[in-house]
Amino acid sequence: MSPASVIRLQCLSLLFITLAALNSYLPAADFEWKSATPESQGMSQAKLDALRDRIAKTTKALFVVRNDRVVYEWYADGHSAEIKHGTASLAKALVGGVSCAVAMTDGKISLDDPAAKYIKQWQNDPKKSRITIRQLGSHTAGLEDSSVEGISHTNEPGWKGEFWKRLDPPNDPFTISRDQTPVESDPGTMACRWLARGAAARIQRERPLASGA
Repeated sequence: MSPASVIRLQCLSLLFITLAALNSYLPAADFEWKSATPESQGMSQAKLDALRDRIAKTTKALFVVRNDRVVYEWYADGHSAEIKHGTASLAKALVGGVSCAVAMTDGKISLDDPAAKYIKQWQNDPKKSRITIRQLGSHTAGLEDSSVEGISHTNEPGWKGEFWKRLDPPNDPFTISRDQTPVESDPGTMACRWLARGAAARIQRERPLASGA
């Protein structure tokens, strides 16, 4: 089995275990989505409409939940609640976010832990050794962005193009994000959209927190 397959199985297993644990507290059959007006939940219908208008050209759906109430639901032409959508970066919340939350609950990790505690290759790096789990999760680790505006991902120069090709190790996105991505600003001072996800996922790959390693 390839390393990538092992990672997928680990993440899926952790996700299923977490969902099962959550289900023991709140059975799915006992929960039903309810709707409410934005104003009744402290939000603004006008501002949500304005947000929808700003993102309509590049977004297929906008679904807002506040206090377990659906306060806004919009779909672009040709899309609906019954049509499957590509998840893209939602995987970070489902896999990275849930696994981190479980590990925190079990006392195996803290948001203010240095990432180098789990990524040994960063321990002697003067900047990467200062990056925390919180900064990886909030995209403020200072890692350089993997995207170059106006260039398709796989045609980007150097390590950035290799990152998006999703090749096998040692040229896989996880290893590249760990070893080749430069730090362009001090950790905690600047947001980066993409690369934090690769490093955070690397933590789960190199030291599976759910296993107690």
